[in-house]
Amino acid sequence: MKALLRFVQARLTVLVLLGGLTPCAPAASILLVDDSEGLPIQSAWTSTLSQLGHSVTVETIAPTGNPTLALSNYDVVIWSIGDRAYENLTAQNWSTMTQYVTGGGKLIYAGGHSVYQENWVGHAPIEAFFGVSGTLYNMPMWGSNTTITGVAGGSPFNNSTYTIVPYWAGGQYGNMFSGFNLSTGTALVNMPVVTNGAPGPYIVAQNAAGTAQLWGLDINHVAEPDREAFLAHSLEALGVPEPSTALLFGSLTVGLLGLRRRARGVETPGT
Repeated sequence: MKALLRFVQARLTVLVLLGGLTPCAPAASILLVDDSEGLPIQSAWTSTLSQLGHSVTVETIAPTGNPTLALSNYDVVIWSIGDRAYENLTAQNWSTMTQYVTGGGKLIYAGGHSVYQENWVGHAPIEAFFGVSGTLYNMPMWGSNTTITGVAGGSPFNNSTYTIVPYWAGGQYGNMFSGFNLSTGTALVNMPVVTNGAPGPYIVAQNAAGTAQLWGLDINHVAEPDREAFLAHSLEALGVPEPSTALLFGSLTVGLLGLRRRARGVETPGT
């Protein structure tokens, strides 16, 4: 037993000399823009982001309002409308978003009716920006199906399945989602067959540049046990890795988050 203790002490000493705990990926600075007009969306987003280890700031804007914080100070902006359906984007909102992304930012625009009726901006520029089509009056209704599936291939979502909550507490149109077709964008998550007929088969899409995602649901629509994995994969697709800390021993890197990541279906490098 004493020999074992001496062995462990020696290895710990080496780890300390080598730097001990070393961050592999820093936490991202994320701004959540609450554009839901009073729907209870914030806690689901902030708790999930905190579980992932990211730093999150929240700004609530009034109907037809615009953020006062400088988006350029953040690595990622999540702009959520909950599931509001009508005229969520003003021309100023759209200019703020697109200038942020053009300047190097990463954007998630999310909501159950994310681009349902947007006459102020118009659907053509929105669809061109996200690389999708078929967004006008996209109101499929969720029936008995309660899962969505990641698109196989290069997507971080792979073909993992996620449970959906058709009605969430405080939502306005809890059983309605937005489905998209693709033009130049990339599909990340498929939508299964729904009762009302979806205008497109994808519920999460990303533009060709890999800088902006359009979600046809809010994080509240994802069952709580699946939110962490779902949002982690979404951020990874945007090039934002999950923060992690690793123990260094010689050339061997052992991720402390490896077990949790593998449990979510995320491969840990070197394992």
